[in-house]
Amino acid sequence: MVQCGLFEKAWVMKKITAFLWSARHSLFGLVLVTGALGYTFWPALARLVALVSPDAMPFFPYPYATSQFEGLLTGSGFTPHSLYWLADPLYTHEFAYWADTLALVFGAVYYLRGRGVHPLAAWLGGAALGLSGYTFTLFSAGHRGYFHMFGCAVWLFGLLDRCFERRRPVHFAWVGLVIAWGVPCQPDVLLLVCLAAGAYALWLTVAHARAAAGGWLEVVRSVWPRFALSVLVLALVGYGGMRSAVTNQMASRDRQIAATTGQPERPDAARDAAQARERWYFATNWSLPPEDALEFVAAGVFGDEAAVGAYPYWGRLGRPHDGAFQKGRMMPNYRQHTVYLGLVPVVFALFGLLALFPRRAAAESRAAGGGGVRSDVPFWCGVWAVCLLLAFGRYTPLYRAFYALPYMDYIRAPVKFLHLVELATALLAGFGADALLRGGERARGLGVRLAAAAGGLALLLAVFALAAQAAQGRIAGQIAGLDPAGYFNLGPNAAALAGYAVRNLARGAGLAVAVAALGACVAWAGRRAAVPAVAVALAVLAADQAGVARRYVRVIDVSGMYRTGPVIQALRKRAAGEVANVINYVTPNVWGQDAFSSSFGAHGIRNLMPSAEQRAEANGQLFQALREDPVRLWRALNVQAVVLSRKDLPAFVRAGVLKPFLEFELFRGRPQEEQPVLAEVAGVTPGPRVFARWRGGVAAERQAAEVARADGVPVSAAPAPAAAPAAAPPRLRSLSALGRPWVFETRVEVTAE
Repeated sequence: MVQCGLFEKAWVMKKITAFLWSARHSLFGLVLVTGALGYTFWPALARLVALVSPDAMPFFPYPYATSQFEGLLTGSGFTPHSLYWLADPLYTHEFAYWADTLALVFGAVYYLRGRGVHPLAAWLGGAALGLSGYTFTLFSAGHRGYFHMFGCAVWLFGLLDRCFERRRPVHFAWVGLVIAWGVPCQPDVLLLVCLAAGAYALWLTVAHARAAAGGWLEVVRSVWPRFALSVLVLALVGYGGMRSAVTNQMASRDRQIAATTGQPERPDAARDAAQARERWYFATNWSLPPEDALEFVAAGVFGDEAAVGAYPYWGRLGRPHDGAFQKGRMMPNYRQHTVYLGLVPVVFALFGLLALFPRRAAAESRAAGGGGVRSDVPFWCGVWAVCLLLAFGRYTPLYRAFYALPYMDYIRAPVKFLHLVELATALLAGFGADALLRGGERARGLGVRLAAAAGGLALLLAVFALAAQAAQGRIAGQIAGLDPAGYFNLGPNAAALAGYAVRNLARGAGLAVAVAALGACVAWAGRRAAVPAVAVALAVLAADQAGVARRYVRVIDVSGMYRTGPVIQALRKRAAGEVANVINYVTPNVWGQDAFSSSFGAHGIRNLMPSAEQRAEANGQLFQALREDPVRLWRALNVQAVVLSRKDLPAFVRAGVLKPFLEFELFRGRPQEEQPVLAEVAGVTPGPRVFARWRGGVAAERQAAEVARADGVPVSAAPAPAAAPAAAPPRLRSLSALGRPWVFETRVEVTAE
């Protein structure tokens, strides 16, 4: 029995070892990508230190997970990303970008492996896509919806390949599912990805027609009807998201255009030339300036992020059109990301073209087991070229033709086409790495070609670096002229930015030399050096692109908002498990900007002081109506405690209305009488407010006025009627209240005659 157990353990260990050895390339790639993500987000991984992302800042009302789950229960659209928020949102704030980037990497690997690409080459392509500059560094802008969308949509290409190769229903169903999951997040970019996927489906139809006995007609009859399943799944799962994209998104964009241009929208037939011109300017803002293509291989050559840090962006991306821009008086640009494609992926993409286009190379590639590699290279070359021209937007005539298509004038920022350029670059890089790994006897010659591609790029960047070094003074003067007053952080940093451009060009040249050295090693040692060379290239790629992305990581300390301090502790203790209502008079109620005021909402305590946006609502109207009688206001709103300055407290204490129970210092350096104090309102108990004297039929806009009337203040327990003095007074007991974790309804028990 002991011997049998030993044999079983040895068999299990042998199987585990065999699996690890067979998956060694994928594990290597996964470790590198995960390590790159960890390095990028390392400064923001602590719970109370959050990533700065303006469009999705880390300010979450309590209890956030409960509200998200309640949305799912009440019918809001489900996507896998909804599950992220069932955990602590402060961790999810960074984890969402991490998880979606890994999904994006896996999607690229899935496609490349389906084309027969070597696992190590597939991971090089996947890492190139996941860590690509414009795609990855959008976390600095907070475009979380884009990460959700692209992490789903990129799977389309691998699934379409399986649909034509295997024709299984599950693949067609998944096509509809990944589109449905991407639609609610960023539908305009998803539309571009779907256009590319449609073109790829046509490409596959033609490619498979060559091998089919009945030609393209047989492929169309046998494959295309099956996409009805994709449409069915899309309709069942994504109907709500598609309806929102078609109606709400378009209506929102119309309002945005009208607000930006200052001219109300009218039907197309009535739109005059001025409106059409303003709409064109609006749609083509954030067109990629042609000179910014230099940043594809030299990150930061025009600076990093606009108006931020020691090296702000000074290029033209995000600048108003030339007819409106006033140098020195207007913000010269607005960019929150890089457009760095990655030098290693660009070199391998160029090498892939050199290695795979000759017929002899293609024949030898098929003989080595890479027959699926060459067939898609022309397609991705076409995607790269066309989408780059469209990304230039108003700087190229081609965009006029695209803009003239129906509904394409709703797509803003032509630079979005750069996402497809990044996709094409990454996949071409995977094909190029595969050519090197499967080179066989041609490995030495392929190494020479890789060294030549990288060396040529290194020489070009070195020339640019020398030219920039010689022209540093002129470059600094040009930068300073954009912002002579220093309002946008350019003027004071002009000289530093000129030097930064030189250093980044030299950095790119150095990376190209390193890749050229890898090619030289393969040229010298032959095919036995191919796998180590690609592995080192993958490691260099991960380190390089993570290092660039780290430039865009800025953090904010949110401890003042989320740490449970003495004020929160005291209020929770007095609430005794109920939801507490408080009014803070010492700091403005600006969610996410004032840490002290926001801390109440972050801990489930209702701060009823209206914000600037709420002054026209019922709560704000009530505050205005009872501004001379705060005691009635507190009782009407069932306020258990107020925060006010110490100089305003004595009169309320003498009247027996307030009882102070916590003094603390909030404003450093101010006199003691201006420091706040937390005081309890007499006669008010925590819990939901129940209106015993209810009068129905009062319109919402009149409710505040009714409550403000002398006899209109509601109470939670009405006194016993005068005609029945012996009757027991009504009693109220709270069973559950909204605002507590995993509570979805307010329930009370009332006992009365």
